[in-house]
Formats: sequence, structure tokens, C-alpha cells
Amino acid sequence: AEDGSWPRTGVMLQPLEPPANPDKTRPSMFGASISLSASFLVVGDPIRRLVTVFPVSGGVRNASDMERSHLHPTGDGLFGDCVSNTDLYLVVGARGGNRAYIFKSFQNRSWPELPFQVLTYHAPQPAASVGAACVMNNQDVLLPSFGDSNGQVFVHSTACASGYYGFSS
Repeated sequence: AEDGSWPRTGVMLQPLEPPANPDKTRPSMFGASISLSASFLVVGDPIRRLVTVFPVSGGVRNASDMERSHLHPTGDGLFGDCVSNTDLYLVVGARGGNRAYIFKSFQNRSWPELPFQVLTYHAPQPAASVGAACVMNNQDVLLPSFGDSNGQVFVHSTACASGYYGFSS
């Protein structure tokens, strides 16, 4: 819009095809989570524990014609319940497993199958719903835990010194 606001109606530029589902007994939730950076569109499917990364340098409208990466590490929980990305990093939540997986892209813009780092929550930090929502930028990952007796937000930051708020090792 001329006033700088977002348009009131959206346009479907091109449908994204989900990856083939060899297990027809297990439904797909492709699109349950989604994140966009300048270079990548990330789509989660927590039922199939799968995340698909589409490069979008030509714009989102061309994303389904381009090479894609599939991330599917072994693990528990609903891997792909939340996704958040930058052009270099991707965090994927796995609610039920109380984990978040951090991936780092290669210089050729492809993504490794194995995570760069795994954040796991257990005693003394009980968190029943970590992985249901996530946010990241190039130096911080925020993972809320809701539904606990005292809702929490876990902050992991590469910009914090040891022993200070947000530090994680």
C-alpha cells in the first residue's frame, strides 16, 4: 500500500509441494511452522518430524522449483513444531522432546543433516513445552516454555559473557 502498510489480502504465489510421504498411515502437517529470511524459506512438519528448507534468492514465488534440503535428525518429540531462521542459522523446536536443534548452513547454501548444536531441557530446568515456539537472530535463540507452573523463556546468546544473563555453554 502507498501508506507503507501491509496489503489486506494475501496472494498465493505458488503452492509448495511437500516432500513425498512414503508412510501413508502417518499424516503430514507440512506447513505447521514456517519462517522466512532473505535467502531461505523453512517449512516444518512436526508429525513427520521433518523440516524442508527452500532457497528463495529468486523470491518465494520460485521456491518450489529450486533445490531443497530436508532435515530429519533422529530424536524424540515433534521435530519441526517451530522453526526460525536467519540466512546462516536455523533453530528447530521439538516439543515433547524438550529440545531445540540449531543448524548452520554451509557456504554453498546447503544445510547439513546433523545439527550444529542441540539444546536439551531437563532437571534442574524442567520445561514441559520447550520446542513449541522459537525465535532466533544471528546471536540469540529464545525458547519459551508455557503450561508449566511458572512459564519460562530460555535465552541462549553468543553475545553474553560466561556467568551473565543468557549465557549457555
